[in-house]
Amino acid sequence: MQAHRILELEDDSRENESFVDFEHVDSDEDIFPTSRRNSRSHPLVQQARLDANESADYRTPDDDIQRFYYKTENHKVRNMQKVVGKWFIFSLVGFITGLIAFGIKKSIDILQEFKSMSVENLLEEGKTTAAFFAYWGICTLYALAGGVMVLICGPLSGGSGIPEVKGFLNGVVIHGVINIKTFIGKVISIIFSFSSCLALGPEGPMVHIGSMVGGGLSSGKSKTLHLRLPRVFEVLRTDKEQRDFISSGAAAGIAAAFGAPIGGVLFALEETSSFWSRELTWRTFFGTMVASFTVNFFFKFTTAKTSYVEDYGLLTFGLSSKALYRSEELIVFALLGIIGGLLGGLFVKLNISLNRWRRDNLRKKGWMGLLEIFVLVTICSIITFTIPLATSSTQCRSIAALSNRTVVNVCVNPCDKNLTLNLASTFCESKELYNDYTNLFMIPQDRALKNLFSRTTDVFTTHSLLVFLFVYFIQVVVTAGILNAGGLFVPMMLVGATYGRVIGRLLGHYFDKMDPSIYALVGSAAMMSGFSRSTISLVVIVVELTANTQFMLPIMLAVMLAKWVGDSLTESIYEALMELKSIAFLKHHPPRIAMTMGVHDVMESDVRCVNETEGLDKVVELLRTTSHNAFPVVKDFGIGRQATFRGLISRRQILVLLQQKHYQRKEQFVSSHTYIDHETNITYLNRKIALDDVGLPGQSELPNYLIDFLNYTDKSAPVTTHNASFVDAYRMFCVMGLRHLVVLNDNFQVAGMITRHNLLQPEYDEHIRQLKKEKLVKNGDERGLLTKFFCS
Repeated sequence: MQAHRILELEDDSRENESFVDFEHVDSDEDIFPTSRRNSRSHPLVQQARLDANESADYRTPDDDIQRFYYKTENHKVRNMQKVVGKWFIFSLVGFITGLIAFGIKKSIDILQEFKSMSVENLLEEGKTTAAFFAYWGICTLYALAGGVMVLICGPLSGGSGIPEVKGFLNGVVIHGVINIKTFIGKVISIIFSFSSCLALGPEGPMVHIGSMVGGGLSSGKSKTLHLRLPRVFEVLRTDKEQRDFISSGAAAGIAAAFGAPIGGVLFALEETSSFWSRELTWRTFFGTMVASFTVNFFFKFTTAKTSYVEDYGLLTFGLSSKALYRSEELIVFALLGIIGGLLGGLFVKLNISLNRWRRDNLRKKGWMGLLEIFVLVTICSIITFTIPLATSSTQCRSIAALSNRTVVNVCVNPCDKNLTLNLASTFCESKELYNDYTNLFMIPQDRALKNLFSRTTDVFTTHSLLVFLFVYFIQVVVTAGILNAGGLFVPMMLVGATYGRVIGRLLGHYFDKMDPSIYALVGSAAMMSGFSRSTISLVVIVVELTANTQFMLPIMLAVMLAKWVGDSLTESIYEALMELKSIAFLKHHPPRIAMTMGVHDVMESDVRCVNETEGLDKVVELLRTTSHNAFPVVKDFGIGRQATFRGLISRRQILVLLQQKHYQRKEQFVSSHTYIDHETNITYLNRKIALDDVGLPGQSELPNYLIDFLNYTDKSAPVTTHNASFVDAYRMFCVMGLRHLVVLNDNFQVAGMITRHNLLQPEYDEHIRQLKKEKLVKNGDERGLLTKFFCS
């Protein structure tokens, strides 16, 4: 088996102030697959990039000072403070996330209104050419502003951020993913990007923004702002606590974006989080409730100037007065799900291939990303402006005529406000007329989506819907993955609603009382499932979004079929992006190829250990010559008997002991001397300590000192045996959220060590065998390709 580095990087900081952008490493090799199941990339190169990620440790060490602390009265007080502090921070995360969502929405409305009014004023004056250049100039300015913010604030400010959040919550520490600089760049970039004519949505980035709010507030520190709040926050800065707050923030982001508090909790549970608990469920639900209420309250207060709280759904859907749908229509709803799965799989395949090309050709220099934005927004401006303009003489129709174009017996009280269309009259001679293409291409995407969900039957022609579907799907494929921040929820809902309405209209030609808006709703849900593979959370989000439970069965049917069809073609877009970005993600189930493997097949046998009582010179030499982040602690019982395993101690804990001068001269050494205070220990464990800054004795004096690790050793560190199965070790590692798993032999002696990257080894070994079988790599040439890649 190919040996590789196990115990990640020497810099064990949790400050998150920097990010090594592995996505932008230069390469002339096609090294990242769209899906592991059909990968043709070279796994050793990919694995080397995966090794560069650090892992989190979600398990609390069980040492003597921890046990002693649990017996003190101070622990009970601190525990009460911790519980109260958690509830306060969860509510604060919801409030701030909701406030940010409101601010983003209002800012987008202002920018879009400025763009719309500038174009309308010029068109009213008959200056069509000037109107186009104004439209193109404003869109270009907005898009480039969003791209420049990403260049300034770092690459993690771009995209949706969901793959990074999923990886972070899986246990991969990506430096910079929870960072004030990334936060500022993400917020400003999504405001400008969504206001342009690019096919992007704000809902995906809200997941990352909410996660940054949760992680930032709970840690109470920021290196960028040179801020570190008092010691009471130290207990909330552990990997486990940070994980829970980031999960809650992700849920609050979805709740604020869609007005769906329950859907937000389920999205975090199903899609982003790898670890969950009962108490996290109701604390997260409380945070999502606060986030949804905050958005709703501020919208009502700033628009209607009233304290009455109305429907939370941003897209309300009329209630049926009689029949909902025919039983035979379930066949058509199933067809919508199949189409959603096919289009979702096609999107993932095309977009990942395009993003791989972007990484290898356009991410070498920042200006190339801006040039791509300029070219793309120019093309989009031409398409979205000229198509409505070219059809204005033949496609303008009366708005008043739509009042009689409704499905009979569909709505209670003539559908009330649900028939109110927000149609634009751009390029038409009168305000009483509207153009299909204008209301699909030029108006804001959320407004176009509401029109597609309208209960009015003939608001769009079949021809215009098909043209929009073809053009817009290509736009989404090309746009997703550019430098700017942006998500895919709204664009994919638009695609799904469009093809759903097309099918609804076609059926309306042959059957009476066919409501195309129902097919638009089911199609949008199917398309979202087709690319993301979400199921339960997606159904609940759509139901909350539309404030209607009547169509839950068709939505569930379409969503499940879309997921099954999509899974048969590719991985979800998030898993594919995590692989593209070299995020060492551990799935819930071990790979099938490892079912017959044992722990000894993947473990690293070159493990450095320390004795319970060790010479200071040997400890310093160990820290200087290795990059390991944990060391097994052993005890030698005398001549002829090998050392047995006693526990595990982290690199950070050793550095804290050195920083606190927790060593003695040999002639004065006493094993059971004073403990370091537990709270002091936690405080320093959460800080970055460099070996050169701890103030050690002179080099010649080091052999005269001993350091005792016994009281600071994790005596309950999880272990497995060398003849155990790989599957059990994999499940233990994932369920417990481990960073290291010690392997022992039959005599309770250290035989090896397993980390996250060892558990990914079988898949990459299988890729090597497949590549050799396909004669894409010559025997013995794996290391040569790896050397060529990193030394070029």
